[in-house]
Amino acid sequence: MWLFDALYAQTDRFLKWMDTRNGRLIDIYTEHGGTKERTEELIALLKKRETPVFVEKELAASRQTCKPIISSSFTATSNTMSGG
Repeated sequence: MWLFDALYAQTDRFLKWMDTRNGRLIDIYTEHGGTKERTEELIALLKKRETPVFVEKELAASRQTCKPIISSSFTATSNTMSGG
């Protein structure tokens, strides 16, 4: 499942989906899009559950650093570009 700056609520439903479908959740969020806090909460929860997590800043991401996505259950990428 791909979330594009969309994790505003219902984190428990995404966790249930991951648990029951053995799915991979990819959450791409922006620094000022309103979903950063929820994403960071989800990352902390997944780490507490010992779920594999891959987190990388978009501008720092490369083909090599993104390679672990294949085996991860959760990925978060933050866009650090600011407007204006």
